[in-house]
Formats: sequence, C-alpha cells, structure tokens
Amino acid sequence: MNWKKYAFAPVLAALFSVPFLILSAHFLATIEEISKKDMLYYMDLRSSLTAAKISGILSSKYDVLKVIREQKFINASMEEKKKILSAAAAASGVVKEISLSDPSGKEIFSTVKKKNPEDYSSHPVFKNARYEDVSIGAVTYSADEPPMLSIAEPVIKNKGEKPVYVAMARLSLGELNRLLAPALEKTPGSAALVDWGGQIICDSSYDYLFSTGLYAPQPVVETIKKLAGQGVDSYKGYFYDKGEKKLFAVSRVPSTAWWFYEVLDESGSVDYYLYRWAKKTIYIGLVLIAVFSFLAYLLAVKWLGGHGHGKNSA
Repeated sequence: MNWKKYAFAPVLAALFSVPFLILSAHFLATIEEISKKDMLYYMDLRSSLTAAKISGILSSKYDVLKVIREQKFINASMEEKKKILSAAAAASGVVKEISLSDPSGKEIFSTVKKKNPEDYSSHPVFKNARYEDVSIGAVTYSADEPPMLSIAEPVIKNKGEKPVYVAMARLSLGELNRLLAPALEKTPGSAALVDWGGQIICDSSYDYLFSTGLYAPQPVVETIKKLAGQGVDSYKGYFYDKGEKKLFAVSRVPSTAWWFYEVLDESGSVDYYLYRWAKKTIYIGLVLIAVFSFLAYLLAVKWLGGHGHGKNSA
C-alpha cells in the first residue's frame, strides 16, 4: 500500500489547511468590517472639522455687517453711515453690494453706483430680518456665477426696540469655495456643502459650477431634515443607492442652517494595503503547512519505517 505513504503529506496538509482557511476567511471579513468602521469614524471626524472650518471662514470673511452693530455706526449721521458701509464693501473681497433701507423696505443707500433704489419689502430675507435681532441669510443660485449669499440685519439702537434701518448685503460664495477646495479634494468619495433644504452650495466634483439646482442624495437630505428637527449636529451611517451600500457622514455648520456631508462607496472604504497584507500572510501560512506536512512525512518514514524494518528483521 505504497500510495498511502505518498498520500500522507497531502492528507495531513489538507487536514490542517481546512480549519486554517476557515479562520482566515473570518480574519479577512473582520479586516473589512474594521476598515469600514474606521473609515466611517474618520469621515465623521473630517466632516465635523470641515464644518467648523466653514463656520470660521464665514465669521472671518463674510460677517461684513458687523460694522452696523457698533455704536459708532448707530449714532452716526446718514452720510457717515454711507461712508462706513462703502469702506466695509471696499475692504472685503466677497461683497457684491451692501445696501441700507428703512423699516418699510425702501432702499436709502447702496454701494452699487448709479443703481435705481429697490423695494425690499417682499424680499424673504428682509421680511425675516425685521423681526429678528441677528443676521438672516439665504443662498441664491445662478447659472453663470458661484452661489450668492444674501444677508440682512436690523440696525437697532436699543435692545428690544424696533429697527431703525435694515442693512442688506449680497456676498459671493466663490471665495468660500476656493478656500474649501483643498479639503474637498482630499475626500476619497464625494463631499459637498448644502443649505438647509439639501441644495448644493459647492461640491468636491465642482458640478455646482456647471449645473444649478443640484441636491444631495435623497437619504442625506432626509437625514439632514431629521437631524435639524431633533437638534442633533452630526450623524454617520449607511444608505443604499441602486442596490449599492454607501457610507456617509453629515455635520451641521455651527451658527448656520448649512450642512457638510461626505459619501463613499462601501467598497472604497476597505484598507486594501492591510487586506493584501492579510492575504499574503494566509498564503505564507499555507506554504508553511505544506512544508511542515512534508517534514512530518519524512519523520514518519524515518521513525515508523525504521521501526517496522527492525521488526521484520527480527
């Protein structure tokens, strides 16, 4: 039965390989799950940090109406007010226009020269600003230029009083998009800044430059509305798009109604460097099993074969 002798090493290798391969399959599956969870936490952290960065940019670059909160402006004459607003517009690289209107919405002054006075009484931002003591803003979208941020803020002499004037500003969000570009380009999937309704202000693929009316994926929009209603500032999870599982993280931009989100295909979340290393380790394990099975065969032939030969000689 010499075939049994030669089958010893392959059979032994197979016996050890089966449980080894079962454990290896669990090992690879665990690596995939850990990679996905790590990526999800990383996306959550990055979306929160980017949202905070956006808030900082808005505070430093887009709070152009802060001059109207100063007592110097409130007590100034109308001519001095015009000079202060003109200086604020000239000093900013994002201002398209700053205007001042009376409480009824009639425009008194604009930094745009030779402009016909407008009536802002029906403007949504103006109407809301009349009843608030903070800045009210809304994003408008155009086909031939970056989105525009319109903000309005009442000029109030004493807290609790009705506004004396309402200041309004139109600001280009092109500078915000430029400052965000490095962060957006680093995302492995897709990322975007959206308004409260889910409409994209800027995104990592720059589609907003070529198309208006773009929205975040519907599951992301629904999540944003749910979070806003619950007063929750961030979330990470999964959703399915055309049968494909996607990871996403979303964070509110502090002090605004805007949100920043990232979306990544589940397949793109696996750490393939670690995955290849694990597979290489498994291949090495199989080779070692084969080698030691062959060594076991040699030892068996030497010990058992020699022992059998001694018995036959006796």
